[in-house]
Amino acid sequence: MSYRFDFDPANGILCLRYIGQISDELIKKAYKATPAAVLKTNPRGMIIDLTEVTAFDVSTQTIHELAAYQPTVKDPSVPRIIVAPTPYLFGMSRMFQILGEHKRPMLRVVRSPDEAYAQLDVMKPKFKPLK
Repeated sequence: MSYRFDFDPANGILCLRYIGQISDELIKKAYKATPAAVLKTNPRGMIIDLTEVTAFDVSTQTIHELAAYQPTVKDPSVPRIIVAPTPYLFGMSRMFQILGEHKRPMLRVVRSPDEAYAQLDVMKPKFKPLK
């Protein structure tokens, strides 16, 4: 049950990866940690990767709350992509997208990392852990 930030400096892509079981508390903690990672990297694009999630115990109330928060990337022109490989994760991610679309017009939800890379026009990203 964790998350980490990875960065591809050549392409300017910040990736927030969730790993294992995700709870309301963990997703809120990661959301609050994201502005510091954004400030440190000044990304041209961001990926929220849910491919390593084994359980998503996040309430719809939390999804509503997060969608109402200010975006973690202040520049609305920066594309943000959620990689949600399962139908349940895809549906929860789409709920977040729809609820917050007026604040995050460049947010997209896809099913695979390759789709995310294509959306960002990146062929083979080389992510390294952000320290």
